[in-house]
Amino acid sequence: MLSTWCRSPSPGETANSRVLSTLVVRNPYERLLSGYLGQVARPSNNTGMNWDTAASANMELYFEPARRLPTKFDSSCRPRRREGQLCSRYGAWEASPAAFADFVHKLTAFNGSRRFGSAFAIDHLAPITFRSQIRACLGSSPNLTRRYKVLKLERQAEWYPMWINESALTRFAGQPHWPGGCFWRAPNSTCEQMHEASVDPQRHWLEHHAQSPQQQLLQPRQARSCNHGSASDLVRGHNAGACPKMGAFYTAELVARVTAFFASDLRAFSYPPWRPSADQPMPPIGPRLAQPPGTGEGSCVCGVASKAFGSSLAVPLVSTVNE
Repeated sequence: MLSTWCRSPSPGETANSRVLSTLVVRNPYERLLSGYLGQVARPSNNTGMNWDTAASANMELYFEPARRLPTKFDSSCRPRRREGQLCSRYGAWEASPAAFADFVHKLTAFNGSRRFGSAFAIDHLAPITFRSQIRACLGSSPNLTRRYKVLKLERQAEWYPMWINESALTRFAGQPHWPGGCFWRAPNSTCEQMHEASVDPQRHWLEHHAQSPQQQLLQPRQARSCNHGSASDLVRGHNAGACPKMGAFYTAELVARVTAFFASDLRAFSYPPWRPSADQPMPPIGPRLAQPPGTGEGSCVCGVASKAFGSSLAVPLVSTVNE
């Protein structure tokens, strides 16, 4: 049997692998609605959404909807209810603006000192900078932006070619088994153009833009487009379609609650607070984080462990590791 391992180099030891640590973040307003529609609410029959198997097994909230839908996943909540505690599972909430408003009011009533659900719930619905035992490995928000190269999902068309090049995923992303011939392509782009851009992203950018990638990405971009580009069927089946539903699901009062609940994420990842208006119907995405060169890069010692008949052998491995 073979398995890989990695560790920090010992004093005087030479590293043999480069580690790239990337954190892709999403605007908290849209992330919360997407999490609600994808991992909390029952999928509507006409949305094309698949039932989320991970949420079916793991989503548990310590509060309940005003109007509960019957769900087969509720059995694990029975012990909590016998003790007089509140509990709801995936599929017990409606995918409607009224139910989302009920959900936001109850979620934001919790603060950082109280758990509002299972570890799965916290991973999908809590601020990324949430301080708890589950997030202890990430630490505080300054540590997040020092350890990880932070990329905004809303700017994916800008950073995707560079990211798959740096991560050595160009060949993987262009495999013909992906629908359309690639894992993802930007709006109004072909798979061939995405492959060309990922092979030499610096040259491609300079040929198509007046500014360098660094100059361009640091410019504030306030407009949020819901044209995400084309992804594989695997991604499409999981897509909750939150972006075009923001106006229907959010009110000014809900926006204010979510702004306070996600204040640490908004600050850490340079997302301006959303103030809905005719001029700003969607949350602003703000600028790219101005992180120093080399952020998210590190060195380690990696290898392949071979185990058979009760003995093991560790063999060094020269590679690039992505978290």
